[in-house]
Amino acid sequence: MLLCFVLALCAALGQEMDSTVTVNDTIPSRNPKTALYLSLIPGGGQLYNGQYLKALIFSGAFVYYTQRYQKAAKAYEESGLSSDHRTRNDQAWMMGLTWALGLIDAYVDAQLYNFDRYTVEGATAVDSLETGKDRNSGR
Repeated sequence: MLLCFVLALCAALGQEMDSTVTVNDTIPSRNPKTALYLSLIPGGGQLYNGQYLKALIFSGAFVYYTQRYQKAAKAYEESGLSSDHRTRNDQAWMMGLTWALGLIDAYVDAQLYNFDRYTVEGATAVDSLETGKDRNSGR
């Protein structure tokens, strides 16, 4: 879990903006680093990106696995059985995976926030409709 956090943080801090890309200031954008930091709280990065259903799913899943972990930890303390130990560890892994997936999802969604709003210079609306056709034969 710590390794996933370190990798996600290094990826966020290691990327620099390309100085040749110009961004229209009238298009709203999201900062990937802010999304990453806010997603340290499960669902926070998704709220920042405006994806409320995803925020509910990630925070709900994290709370669910946290509660299951607490129950399994209590059962393991009382019984000492190896099966309870494994159940406790499985729930801890699920908590970590849910948290890490939330981090990655928030970061990527912030990076791609305006993806559908960008256009290629010189492209026309007809070009985007003809991507599946053979331009020479018209089929």
